[in-house]
Amino acid sequence: MLKRMAARRRFFAQAYTTLGIVLRKGRREALSLASVTTRADASNGPMFGEASLAYGLPCDLTLYTACKAADFLWCRLVGVGKSLGSLGAISLDVTQAQTRPQKT
Repeated sequence: MLKRMAARRRFFAQAYTTLGIVLRKGRREALSLASVTTRADASNGPMFGEASLAYGLPCDLTLYTACKAADFLWCRLVGVGKSLGSLGAISLDVTQAQTRPQKT
C-alpha cells in the first residue's frame, strides 16, 4: 500500500572543506616532529625533524611557515592560503632548500 504525502520544501546545507592549511581568524596551529628512518637492512638511516606554524588572518587568509632538517637537507618555506568558500581554496608559498650529497 502506498501512501501519498503532501509536497513540502526541504532545505539542506551542503558542507564543504578547504585546504588543511586554511585557519579561521585568530586561530594558531603548530606542529613539530622528529624521527629516525630505518634502512632496508635494518640499520638506522638519517635523522630528520620538521616544524610548522600557521596563523589565521582576517579575510579568510592564513599565513604559514615551516622548516625541515635532516643530516643532508635544510628546507624552509613561507606561504599564504586563501579560502574561496564553496569553490575551495588557493595557496602560494616560497620554498628554499639546501642539500649536500650523502656519504656512501
